[in-house]
Amino acid sequence: MRKGIWAAVAAIMLVATVAVAGTMTPAELTTKITNCPNCKALANYPELMPNLRPEIFKTDAGFVSAFLVADAKMLPMCQKWESECTANAGNPEMASSMCPICVSYGSMMMNKEIKMESFMGAMGRITVASSATKAGVEQLHAHVALMQEATAVMPAAMAEIMKGASKKADASE
Repeated sequence: MRKGIWAAVAAIMLVATVAVAGTMTPAELTTKITNCPNCKALANYPELMPNLRPEIFKTDAGFVSAFLVADAKMLPMCQKWESECTANAGNPEMASSMCPICVSYGSMMMNKEIKMESFMGAMGRITVASSATKAGVEQLHAHVALMQEATAVMPAAMAEIMKGASKKADASE
């Protein structure tokens, strides 16, 4: 029964990822990122934001990505945030409010046709993702396109998140 539920969640996430990739304006993507529980969690780590350096490159069988920090002292904070995101990815109730990036990543994690290997280094995580099937490679390449699109709007989205976090902090004082 539980396998069936996760299979359904994976299918919904895959459809959502394909439907969203390349169809959003920068403002729409910014809104999605700003309302995503994973991305909003970055507001808990304001000093981390300016230090993140995401990169992603398409390969024949998938992609290679680097999620690095500009300052090695930020790595433990980045790992804590990533572990919170991973916990959210396993929660089907959270999926409906996640941004396209987080939905896409969760979908890849649940796809048995996709192999993902991550390597932690002194400055962050390198991930190699590949698939031996055409559908798996297409899903991985759709994620690359989405990440490249999102990288362009990420600074504006994160500025909105930080502005919202600042207003909340001011209101609670």
